[in-house]
Amino acid sequence: MDVVAPHQTAPKKQKLQTNSLYMANDPFDELEAQLSYYTKQCEFHAEQYRRYAQRYQELEATLLTMRPAKVPRPRRIEVDDIPTDVSDHQWERVAALLHVAPHTGRPLADPRRVLNGILYVLLHQCAWSKLPKRYGSHITCWRRLLHWQESGVWRHIVQVLDVPELLKGSAPTLR
Repeated sequence: MDVVAPHQTAPKKQKLQTNSLYMANDPFDELEAQLSYYTKQCEFHAEQYRRYAQRYQELEATLLTMRPAKVPRPRRIEVDDIPTDVSDHQWERVAALLHVAPHTGRPLADPRRVLNGILYVLLHQCAWSKLPKRYGSHITCWRRLLHWQESGVWRHIVQVLDVPELLKGSAPTLR
């Protein structure tokens, strides 16, 4: 049996000319023609559905083989896992190194807060932009570290805090 494409239409009603009068076909013949047409349409769509279902199953199987297995995310390091804030005793020893001459203009950011921010970034090895807000501006901390390194104060701070691994790294970059 031939399969009829969906864009083909149902057969038109034909009229016979008899004695110059138009008469309709036999109703039985007309119903048989429509039944034949719709049977062909059903067969065509059933075949199309079968093909689409088969292709869908193939694509789904391919996708399942390509999708990587879910890997558990690594545990985030909590802020308290690595202590970075200087204690009061340490701060008393470091504060003498950070003596700032009086100046006019905008007051400097709290040096203890800045030092804690610098230690946080260097010990956690994170980007400066990921510095928690409790330490102030990451740009201020970065600039102050550069200034302290250029003036040689940073080397003394590290010796007082007894954290030699901070001297191993090169100059910080703002990332």
